[in-house]
Amino acid sequence: MRIFVSEQNAKRLRHKDYVLTKPLRESQCNIRGEQEEALRQEHPTLAEGRFFSIDCIENYELLRELCAFGADLLVLSPTDLRQKVFDRVAEQIRCHIEIALVFLHNERQLLRNRKFIFCHFEKYVYLCKII
Repeated sequence: MRIFVSEQNAKRLRHKDYVLTKPLRESQCNIRGEQEEALRQEHPTLAEGRFFSIDCIENYELLRELCAFGADLLVLSPTDLRQKVFDRVAEQIRCHIEIALVFLHNERQLLRNRKFIFCHFEKYVYLCKII
């Protein structure tokens, strides 16, 4: 398996350093030299960060760990594992959106009863009192 871990993000931890000092698996290796250059040419948008390889058998715990890094870790190969990470994150997003929509619907009902409505203007949502 090959993964990429991004450089420091201003609002998040330095995940590449964390993964470097606390490997996800014992077989984890930092990819350097010619292999790193080849990966950088193959993935030019991944400029800041490190490439790692891990030899392991895919399991639930590994999938959970990979997803825990969010946007700071990308699975480059194998593609079926990359798809599983994508599907799991997409499902998380879908669940959170459903919860948010139910919450907004309930809040909208409560506010209507109190003579308030949500007003949309461009990308903003305002709370308006009905007079």
